[in-house]
Amino acid sequence: MTAAVPANGRRASRRTEDERSIDAIAERERASEQEAARATLAVIDAPSAPDLPYRAPDLAAEIAKFSSRPWIPMRLGDSVVTSARAGMVIALTAASGSGKSSLAIQIARLHSIEAGPVVYISVELDAYVMGGRAVGQALGLPWADVLSLVGVTAEQVAGVLAEMRRMIILDGERATLAHAEQAIATLRGEHPDQPVLVVVDYLQILPGDGREERIRVANIAEGIRRMAQRLGVVVLAVSQTSRASSKGLQDGDLLGADTTTTGAESSQIERMATATIAIGGLRQREDGTADVDISIGKSRFGGGDKVLPAVYDGRSGLWSIVGPAVSAAQRRAERSTANNGKRVEAARLAMAGKLAASAAPMSRNELRQALNLKRDDVRDAARQLLEDEASGVVEVRGRKAGGCWPLWTRDRAAAAGIDPVPMGARSDA
Repeated sequence: MTAAVPANGRRASRRTEDERSIDAIAERERASEQEAARATLAVIDAPSAPDLPYRAPDLAAEIAKFSSRPWIPMRLGDSVVTSARAGMVIALTAASGSGKSSLAIQIARLHSIEAGPVVYISVELDAYVMGGRAVGQALGLPWADVLSLVGVTAEQVAGVLAEMRRMIILDGERATLAHAEQAIATLRGEHPDQPVLVVVDYLQILPGDGREERIRVANIAEGIRRMAQRLGVVVLAVSQTSRASSKGLQDGDLLGADTTTTGAESSQIERMATATIAIGGLRQREDGTADVDISIGKSRFGGGDKVLPAVYDGRSGLWSIVGPAVSAAQRRAERSTANNGKRVEAARLAMAGKLAASAAPMSRNELRQALNLKRDDVRDAARQLLEDEASGVVEVRGRKAGGCWPLWTRDRAAAAGIDPVPMGARSDA
């Protein structure tokens, strides 16, 4: 027997259906309201007229505005490494231990004394260490001695730092772009209408967003570029070189435009920079200083692909430009000539020693194989040995090889009773 359904059960079922309908209507109304809100926000967030793409006639005012921006030189003493207009970024790249921080500190110190305010974001060094390095450069003292007040008085240190009164150093937790903007505002309030230089030392370890290193560095580089443009400052961004490029820079194989992409995460940094500076080709001197090539790789406004000869004193951190800029092609040719000269000199010494110890004359090819030398170096070294009477090397008659008489020493030939080939009969090669 089927149980009867009470009337109030039918009424409950109808209420449930009605409630579902009401909920559905309410859900549709909420969705409609959310869509309307999103549309409203889209209108609010839409770019205003100045943010829309420029029409061509509008660019005349932008060009006039750009032309009024001052050029800010990066000075080392009386020499200018490169220059940039306010709103631009310069990337300084070098291998670890090449003096890139010292170069940045010297440029910043001279700018603060001679030109205008400086904000130095010292991510790696504590502020007092950076200050000690600046004092060491100014007084020609090792910065470690300055920090220990060895060979310098507290009054002398204070005097040097007083000359840098237009500089703010941000270190530790304050070494961020946000704090840099605050420092720029402070300095501009104190020194209006003066060109501001911001130094980031160094870019790869500046705080930034992004899990992957390349993304993080790209975000940092873009943040630096936007800050420079928005605030009208020049930024000198120090960058660690990539491992792949480090040896090429240090050996001097990378010069001029070839140094543009030597930085770690180089594509992001190169895109950010208006000009690039690279330090390479360090050659130690006997007095403890080093000859260095400073390459200007990229310069969007001309003057790139060139090399400045410099001297770096690693003890005090002092840099000096010691000659005019030359093209990278000319510097490569000079280095090639110098390297060839060193190889020929080494070949000359090795050949003279080998011939002095040899029990028989030797051909040039035998010397090349015995000493593992290049053919051209053997040829040039043999010519120099024969032209130098004091070398004691002579040609002697015997079986020619490659159209040349064999080589020996004068003493060995005399002891064997062999006459040297007369000068007029010597080999041409």
